[in-house]
Amino acid sequence: MSLLKRHRLAYMAAAAVLVTTGMGSVALAGQLPTTHLPHSSAPKLSAISCSSASVCELLAIAGSKPEIFGTVNGGTTWKIQSVPMGIFTLNGISCPSVTRCFVAAAGASAPDVLATTNGGKIWAIHHLPAKMYGAFGISCHSNTTCEVVGDSDSGSVVGYAVGTTTGGTSWKVQAVPSGQEKLYAVSCASATVCAATGLNEAGKGKVRHASSPTAIITTTNGGASWTSRTPPAGVIFGSSLVCPTPSVCEGVGELQTMATEVIGSSNEGATWKAQTSPSTKDVLEGVSCKVSASCMVAVQVRKSPTSISGEVLVSTKVGGPWTTRLLPSTDHAPVAVSCASTVICELAGNDSSVGFVLRTLNGGKTWKAQRLP
Repeated sequence: MSLLKRHRLAYMAAAAVLVTTGMGSVALAGQLPTTHLPHSSAPKLSAISCSSASVCELLAIAGSKPEIFGTVNGGTTWKIQSVPMGIFTLNGISCPSVTRCFVAAAGASAPDVLATTNGGKIWAIHHLPAKMYGAFGISCHSNTTCEVVGDSDSGSVVGYAVGTTTGGTSWKVQAVPSGQEKLYAVSCASATVCAATGLNEAGKGKVRHASSPTAIITTTNGGASWTSRTPPAGVIFGSSLVCPTPSVCEGVGELQTMATEVIGSSNEGATWKAQTSPSTKDVLEGVSCKVSASCMVAVQVRKSPTSISGEVLVSTKVGGPWTTRLLPSTDHAPVAVSCASTVICELAGNDSSVGFVLRTLNGGKTWKAQRLP
């Protein structure tokens, strides 16, 4: 499933019980009915975040029911966690510590952020500001500081960014440069330095653009102001992004030729360069970097409309070169990757019938399959 399709949010009308605090409205997961029920169908995976070599959180959907899985032993066992009632879509996840994680989600009629302070035992709903229509990407540099990007419901398609310094109990709308259509990914290397990618304004929802279609914006003051940056020529969509240091960012995107490409910056996002162009049948679904010189990209190889296999690209030098590593099964279609160290990574994806998780301890040279509940 492509990232663009995963981010087409379908909002449903439903009531939520709210507890109002002095900092805003929060629905407490521990006091609400949850969607922690037996699988209605095999879960399909969408995102993963590992805060250490042992602790990871994984987003999925089973039928129409969102699910979260967690592990505290490096994936030897995964446990399903309770998702609060009223949450219908889980879009992105960021875990700044082993006990704290944040999820960009879709609630009853507007986007929400789910937050846990105890490793997923309880997830609380934090409501985002009005007029934010879709919350697609989230990045939390610390237990209290996060950025969320998406679009608004202002009557036209407009990119949107909000930030918190209170762990999600309150959010502040940030001004982004004009012309942003949708922002899909964000990464914060520090409390003040972040980058976000998506689509520039196409006019009435069009996706293809004649020039400068990719939106890349950066901030060096915690979102107080954002600056537009120029993407490499021909890139039309930035779908995944990671900035392991304030200087270095790596992203994946789609080209006007329908090929895909890794793009990167080594100067706080001021300038971006293309690094590799895989086959036109490849789809780059996610990127993770533990340090500036150690990165991994999840790749779907489209052999035909009905035949998809998986591999990863790895790099041990800023900007590449990138080396291909194969996955153990021919029908694996990766969707996300998270690296806890320069060599330990978890890869999530879907095959023809069910989601899968793979773990590597040697930078992708070999992989071991893990079992979900």
